[in-house]
Amino acid sequence: MKRSGFISTMAIVLFAGCATTTTLPTNLGLEASQSNVKTLSFATDKSKFMTKLGSNISIQNRNAYMDEFIFQSDIQCQRYLNNPLTKGEKSSTESNLYMNLFDTVSAMFGMKYITDSAKSALMDDKSTNAENQQAYENALSPEIRRGVEIARVRYAKEMMAKKSLPIDRYGSVQLEEDMNTYDKQCNDEYGLIEINRALKDMQNQMRTGTVPTQQLMIDPQAIKDKVTAVTNEVKEKEANMPVGDNNISQ
Repeated sequence: MKRSGFISTMAIVLFAGCATTTTLPTNLGLEASQSNVKTLSFATDKSKFMTKLGSNISIQNRNAYMDEFIFQSDIQCQRYLNNPLTKGEKSSTESNLYMNLFDTVSAMFGMKYITDSAKSALMDDKSTNAENQQAYENALSPEIRRGVEIARVRYAKEMMAKKSLPIDRYGSVQLEEDMNTYDKQCNDEYGLIEINRALKDMQNQMRTGTVPTQQLMIDPQAIKDKVTAVTNEVKEKEANMPVGDNNISQ
């Protein structure tokens, strides 16, 4: 148990220092996005935890349980996100986050013809276009996973900052609320929020000529390259389709 807590703590310290805390512009709708995230389907399985919360918990017991929860939740979350069977239909929030992503890439790199095609692919609800939609999601999957990690590391740091609080201020009820919030962030929408955050930060730096003080954990150039590559693949495939089967706007 001590080793698990140590690993968890070290992971948080290593990643939290790189996580940006910049607030997204209001026109991105971050607050609305977070409040309308799809119904929670991930929940950390605590049945095999070595640490148990008794009716009269101590600070030491509470903190040990928190450490084990964060460590085990991170492992389980990665498995959950990498399992295609857990994927449901995209929510309107998720779709809007993709649209924001494409718009910002277009503004930053001057590639409207590319991003317009990408937006058409994701907005088209025809079943024949599902393969194209999946191609964009698969290409951006590493950045989405990194975004989820950034969001959860940030929240884990906030949780761990409460370790010094007395039980009457931060007991099992408050810990349970934090754990539920942490589980909620095991969701692609939170990853997309962080991608949009990184793109907006870079866009602002380009506009003001500001030199980045630290390397972004999500690389805007990689986002641009992946969107371009997938769009070119979609267009090439589309060009070889029989007339009448083209579903992507030219």
